[in-house]
Amino acid sequence: MTVKHLFTVSNDFIELFNKNNYEKYVLEIMNNSKIIFPNSYIEVSNQSQGQCDFIDSVTNEKYDAKLPFFSEQIKLLTDGKKHKPEFKKWISEMQNEAAEFKPLTYRDNPQYLEDTRLYKIMKTQILKDKKDENIVFFFPYPISLAVEDSVFLMFAADYISYILERLKKEITSNEINIYTIYPSSKKNSFVLRSTRDVYYKEYVTYDGMEKYFSYEIVDVDVSK
Repeated sequence: MTVKHLFTVSNDFIELFNKNNYEKYVLEIMNNSKIIFPNSYIEVSNQSQGQCDFIDSVTNEKYDAKLPFFSEQIKLLTDGKKHKPEFKKWISEMQNEAAEFKPLTYRDNPQYLEDTRLYKIMKTQILKDKKDENIVFFFPYPISLAVEDSVFLMFAADYISYILERLKKEITSNEINIYTIYPSSKKNSFVLRSTRDVYYKEYVTYDGMEKYFSYEIVDVDVSK
């Protein structure tokens, strides 16, 4: 099978990450959710003392938005004296990160998961955060294949489900949850997942970030 992906990136892509600009878009996606984020969420305007990013207006639960990247990966997108934005190199980094997980290796040695870069990044960021804050990881890249109309993929195990399952067992308490948001196979559609049910995926349509990037699967050839 050959799958063709179209990843469109604006020259202003870096603005999405400057001054944590992405957080307001994450909040809008959360408020468009009906299942993973069932309530209404509001921004915490004053974060001078390290307060969380969002609060559930019903339960008062705290939420913190995170980018699951190494600082060196973000630097690839900057426009400075050393280099122009290296979009192709950044996308290649993301592809390598997504492809690092090998299901057969994990089957024979589950401990192997903790050696992958993505797991290490997410674990490090969780341990740095406050113990009473839920964490929402935002990926501006399809870290795992997600097709809304696929019944098989809806509850199939994948890289993200294995990571969420391990984080739930090893790091988090019963009082907080870890969430992920990343693009699905359809343009301007995002997948929402959480440690409440590591296999369930909610799809939310949102075009607020199209001025920065978009992703979609444009063709699938099953003849090969």
